[in-house]
Amino acid sequence: TTMDSLQEAIPYGDLYRKDLAKMISEFANILKKDTKIYRSDQCGQYSDIAGQTDEMYNYIIQSCKLGLMGLKQDGTIDTSFKPEAKVTRSQFVAVLSRLLYGSQYNISIDSGYKWYEWHVNALKKNKIITKVDQATLNNREARMYVWVMFERVYKTIQ
Repeated sequence: TTMDSLQEAIPYGDLYRKDLAKMISEFANILKKDTKIYRSDQCGQYSDIAGQTDEMYNYIIQSCKLGLMGLKQDGTIDTSFKPEAKVTRSQFVAVLSRLLYGSQYNISIDSGYKWYEWHVNALKKNKIITKVDQATLNNREARMYVWVMFERVYKTIQ
């Protein structure tokens, strides 16, 4: 977190997409994942990001350029970003999986699988996530649990 105290970071509060864009972009920097998949002109076309602060706008674009957020299930760029939407566990899992494995677990729309299923299986196999039942995957994600999974990832690469 970039906050001065844990309480200011609202550890058990809902996580919004714009905030996840910041968190995942910063974590990508820590992991030295600086490969740009998409150009900024491709990522800047979201219909719903006008009015964001410069900081949030830049993180939204960065998370897209890295191929992590603002994408359809098959990995192509979406038309909207939904910066004010709350993040579910399944959405976070897809973003984290893309950070670690690139587009390997993105699936086509007509595959017959749930859009996040392969992402979940990859992270479960590597013990990065442990609670993966359907109810948990539909729950809103809390910042604290994102930090826990970031720590697990960081420990596995050390």
